[in-house]
Amino acid sequence: MASRMSRVWVRILLWGLVLTTAGMIFWFSAQNGEQSGNLSEGLLSWILSWFHISIHTELGSILHTVLRKLAHFSEYLILAVLIANVCAQWGMKGRKMVWIAVCASALYAGLDEWHQSFVGGRTPKLMDVGIDSLGAFCGALLYVGFDRIWRHKRRK
Repeated sequence: MASRMSRVWVRILLWGLVLTTAGMIFWFSAQNGEQSGNLSEGLLSWILSWFHISIHTELGSILHTVLRKLAHFSEYLILAVLIANVCAQWGMKGRKMVWIAVCASALYAGLDEWHQSFVGGRTPKLMDVGIDSLGAFCGALLYVGFDRIWRHKRRK
Protein backbone atom coordinates (compact mmCIF):
# COMPACT_ATOMS: atom_id res chain seq x y z
CA MET A 1 0.00 0.00 0.00
CA ALA A 2 2.78 2.45 0.91
CA SER A 3 4.65 1.90 -2.35
CA ARG A 4 1.41 2.37 -4.27
CA MET A 5 0.83 5.74 -2.58
CA SER A 6 4.41 6.82 -3.21
CA ARG A 7 3.96 5.96 -6.90
CA VAL A 8 0.86 8.16 -7.00
CA TRP A 9 2.81 11.06 -5.49
CA VAL A 10 5.69 10.54 -7.91
CA ARG A 11 3.25 10.66 -10.83
CA ILE A 12 1.63 13.82 -9.48
CA LEU A 13 5.05 15.43 -9.05
CA LEU A 14 6.15 14.46 -12.57
CA TRP A 15 2.93 15.80 -14.10
CA GLY A 16 3.51 18.97 -12.09
CA LEU A 17 6.95 19.33 -13.66
CA VAL A 18 5.49 18.83 -17.16
CA LEU A 19 2.79 21.44 -16.54
CA THR A 20 5.26 23.87 -14.96
CA THR A 21 7.57 23.57 -17.98
CA ALA A 22 4.64 24.04 -20.37
CA GLY A 23 3.60 27.08 -18.33
CA MET A 24 7.08 28.56 -18.55
CA ILE A 25 7.09 28.08 -22.32
CA PHE A 26 3.67 29.78 -22.49
CA TRP A 27 4.95 32.66 -20.34
CA PHE A 28 7.98 33.20 -22.59
CA SER A 29 5.69 33.17 -25.63
CA ALA A 30 3.32 35.66 -24.03
CA GLN A 31 6.08 38.29 -23.92
CA ASN A 32 5.73 40.84 -26.68
CA GLY A 33 8.45 41.08 -29.32
CA GLU A 34 10.34 43.82 -27.51
CA GLN A 35 10.34 42.03 -24.14
CA SER A 36 11.42 38.76 -25.73
CA GLY A 37 14.18 40.44 -27.73
CA ASN A 38 15.42 42.38 -24.70
CA LEU A 39 15.59 39.21 -22.59
CA SER A 40 17.69 37.25 -25.08
CA GLU A 41 19.75 40.29 -26.06
CA GLY A 42 20.55 41.05 -22.41
CA LEU A 43 21.67 37.48 -21.77
CA LEU A 44 23.79 37.39 -24.91
CA SER A 45 25.34 40.80 -24.19
CA TRP A 46 26.39 39.54 -20.78
CA ILE A 47 27.94 36.38 -22.28
CA LEU A 48 29.67 38.26 -25.10
CA SER A 49 31.09 40.82 -22.67
CA TRP A 50 33.34 38.04 -21.32
CA PHE A 51 34.95 37.90 -24.78
CA HIS A 52 34.85 41.66 -25.41
CA ILE A 53 32.42 41.24 -28.31
CA SER A 54 29.57 43.67 -28.88
CA ILE A 55 26.12 42.36 -29.68
CA HIS A 56 25.77 45.25 -32.14
CA THR A 57 28.08 43.62 -34.68
CA GLU A 58 27.33 41.15 -37.45
CA LEU A 59 28.70 38.34 -35.28
CA GLY A 60 26.57 39.51 -32.36
CA SER A 61 23.47 39.50 -34.55
CA ILE A 62 24.18 35.98 -35.78
CA LEU A 63 24.82 34.76 -32.23
CA HIS A 64 21.56 36.38 -31.09
CA THR A 65 19.64 34.34 -33.67
CA VAL A 66 21.52 31.17 -32.68
CA LEU A 67 20.77 31.79 -28.98
CA ARG A 68 17.05 32.24 -29.68
CA LYS A 69 16.88 29.03 -31.71
CA LEU A 70 18.86 27.12 -29.05
CA ALA A 71 16.34 28.35 -26.49
CA HIS A 72 13.52 26.86 -28.59
CA PHE A 73 15.41 23.58 -28.96
CA SER A 74 16.27 23.40 -25.23
CA GLU A 75 12.77 24.17 -23.95
CA TYR A 76 11.27 21.33 -25.93
CA LEU A 77 14.14 18.94 -25.19
CA ILE A 78 13.35 19.42 -21.50
CA LEU A 79 9.60 19.12 -22.08
CA ALA A 80 10.03 15.82 -23.97
CA VAL A 81 12.33 14.39 -21.28
CA LEU A 82 9.70 15.18 -18.66
CA ILE A 83 6.88 13.71 -20.76
CA ALA A 84 8.95 10.58 -21.42
CA ASN A 85 9.51 10.27 -17.68
CA VAL A 86 5.75 10.44 -17.09
CA CYS A 87 5.28 7.76 -19.77
CA ALA A 88 7.87 5.56 -18.05
CA GLN A 89 5.93 5.83 -14.79
CA TRP A 90 2.97 4.32 -16.64
CA GLY A 91 5.11 1.43 -17.88
CA MET A 92 5.84 2.64 -21.41
CA LYS A 93 9.21 2.02 -23.03
CA GLY A 94 11.12 2.52 -26.24
CA ARG A 95 9.40 3.64 -29.42
CA LYS A 96 6.00 4.17 -27.86
CA MET A 97 7.51 6.44 -25.23
CA VAL A 98 9.47 8.40 -27.85
CA TRP A 99 6.40 8.67 -30.08
CA ILE A 100 4.18 10.03 -27.30
CA ALA A 101 6.82 12.45 -25.95
CA VAL A 102 7.66 13.82 -29.40
CA CYS A 103 4.06 14.07 -30.62
CA ALA A 104 2.83 15.74 -27.41
CA SER A 105 5.76 18.20 -27.49
CA ALA A 106 5.34 18.93 -31.21
CA LEU A 107 1.62 19.52 -30.73
CA TYR A 108 2.38 21.93 -27.90
CA ALA A 109 5.00 23.64 -30.10
CA GLY A 110 2.39 24.20 -32.80
CA LEU A 111 -0.10 25.56 -30.28
CA ASP A 112 2.62 27.77 -28.81
CA GLU A 113 3.40 29.30 -32.19
CA TRP A 114 -0.31 29.84 -32.81
CA HIS A 115 -0.51 31.52 -29.39
CA GLN A 116 2.29 33.87 -30.49
CA SER A 117 0.11 35.09 -33.38
CA PHE A 118 -2.01 36.88 -30.75
CA VAL A 119 0.96 38.54 -29.03
CA GLY A 120 2.10 41.97 -30.18
CA GLY A 121 5.41 42.01 -32.06
CA ARG A 122 5.52 38.21 -32.33
CA THR A 123 5.10 36.12 -35.45
CA PRO A 124 4.45 32.38 -35.56
CA LYS A 125 7.09 30.51 -37.55
CA LEU A 126 6.85 26.99 -38.88
CA MET A 127 10.64 26.76 -38.64
CA ASP A 128 10.38 27.26 -34.87
CA VAL A 129 7.92 24.35 -34.64
CA GLY A 130 10.52 22.26 -36.53
CA ILE A 131 13.31 23.33 -34.17
CA ASP A 132 11.07 22.65 -31.16
CA SER A 133 10.16 19.22 -32.53
CA LEU A 134 13.81 18.38 -33.19
CA GLY A 135 14.60 19.33 -29.59
CA ALA A 136 11.74 17.12 -28.41
CA PHE A 137 12.99 14.21 -30.51
CA CYS A 138 16.50 14.58 -29.09
CA GLY A 139 15.11 14.85 -25.55
CA ALA A 140 13.01 11.70 -25.92
CA LEU A 141 15.97 9.79 -27.37
CA LEU A 142 18.22 11.02 -24.56
CA TYR A 143 15.69 9.84 -22.00
CA VAL A 144 15.39 6.39 -23.59
CA GLY A 145 19.19 6.12 -23.88
CA PHE A 146 19.82 7.07 -20.26
CA ASP A 147 16.95 4.87 -19.13
CA ARG A 148 18.50 1.86 -20.88
CA ILE A 149 21.92 2.58 -19.37
CA TRP A 150 20.33 2.96 -15.91
CA ARG A 151 18.41 -0.31 -16.22
CA HIS A 152 21.50 -2.13 -17.49
CA LYS A 153 23.61 -0.90 -14.56
CA ARG A 154 20.90 -1.85 -12.06
CA ARG A 155 20.84 -5.42 -13.37
CA LYS A 156 24.55 -5.89 -12.71
